[in-house]
Amino acid sequence: MKTKQLFLSAILLVALALPQSAFAYTFSAPSPSGQTLYYDIVSGEAQVVCPGTESWIGFNKPTGSLTIPATVNNDGTTYNVTSIGENAFANCMGLTAVSVSEGVSYIGNSAFAYCLSLSSIEMHDGIAYIGKNAFESCAGLSTLVIPNGVTFIDDYAFYGCSNVTSVTLPESLNYIGGFVFSHCSSLTSVVIPNGVTFIGESAFGSCTAMTSATIGEGLVTLCRAAFSGCSALTTVTIPSSVDSIGAYAFRHCTGLTTVNYNATNCSFMGDAASVVFDSCVSLATLNIGANVTNIPAIAFATCNSIQQITCNASVPPVVADVSAFDGISRNIPLYVPSGTIDSYKAAYAWSEFTNYQAGSTQGIGDVAQDDATVYSSHGQIMVEGAGSSVVALYDVNGRVLAMRHAEGTPLCLDVPSTGIYLVRIGNAPAHRTVVVR
Repeated sequence: MKTKQLFLSAILLVALALPQSAFAYTFSAPSPSGQTLYYDIVSGEAQVVCPGTESWIGFNKPTGSLTIPATVNNDGTTYNVTSIGENAFANCMGLTAVSVSEGVSYIGNSAFAYCLSLSSIEMHDGIAYIGKNAFESCAGLSTLVIPNGVTFIDDYAFYGCSNVTSVTLPESLNYIGGFVFSHCSSLTSVVIPNGVTFIGESAFGSCTAMTSATIGEGLVTLCRAAFSGCSALTTVTIPSSVDSIGAYAFRHCTGLTTVNYNATNCSFMGDAASVVFDSCVSLATLNIGANVTNIPAIAFATCNSIQQITCNASVPPVVADVSAFDGISRNIPLYVPSGTIDSYKAAYAWSEFTNYQAGSTQGIGDVAQDDATVYSSHGQIMVEGAGSSVVALYDVNGRVLAMRHAEGTPLCLDVPSTGIYLVRIGNAPAHRTVVVR
């Protein structure tokens, strides 16, 4: 009998403990959009939470359009809603739209992860932090507008949002974590604000539709594989502010044709730094900025498709090791500022090149694209007024068809057939579109 009583007492104790261990909220209240939301009090303010310790099992998941309120009342006390907690709406697959009211400054880890039907998220200014995996695999999202005020986007925040086509990042942003936009396979372009100093590992990895990425003049660290697998990317400019680049940063960017390398004093991170541009099989043009002072060892190794190099520095950048140019033919044209050929011929590693070409003191590409005229004539493309710039011809898939030095004269480019072609003049990021009939 005593054993039975002990057993019944144990069951009672477990039952009494269940409300505390099974639920992770202090109170509930209806949202302005009608769904029941659950809250905990953190430092005197309300945090929206998942009602269960790990999931919504046993609770009615919110569906449809949801509004997170600015304030909530419980037993006569009004609390400011300032945060959305970890897993707060994870796997709420019936959610279609979310509006976060002003006052919320924190979106926690996995807050909306795997909300597969979520097609709209409205976030107001004031949010400062977006947590890890916050919107992972929200495949219904197509447009992302990150509000001004966000300074930190943590790892995997938008990983696998496969239908996102555009992302707007705020000037307030300074940190993009690892894998944040990785596998956003519909994302076509991104503009990274000047305030961003850190881009994490594979942050834009496997964004296979991305054709352009503008990196702001403020970036300091570009981590391992940051743009790896962005196979549609055609042009990359490394800002002068960058001081370290990780291994595989642009690996398998098979459409990449031009690298504008402006990093003033940069080192490459990791043992595999030699493959920063690995498998960039279309990379044809390397432009080195006027203020570059050093080239790290194995910096451009394996870039064996490069057809020409332009170095705009009046003093030859110090090359850490000849391996910096491993795989690149030493017979390709090397354009340097007028009057500097002798100094390049005498400089370590640069002396191995044999086909020096004198350019202006500003280097190749000093003619603005708008100053040139591009048109089709008799089945060819004509370029006039390009000065001494390098002119590149591409098909609509980004493949390089021709690359010629304008030589200050009208340039005639042959095309394989009628159709649409792209022309890039000098280092300009934009292309001229020409229809040949």
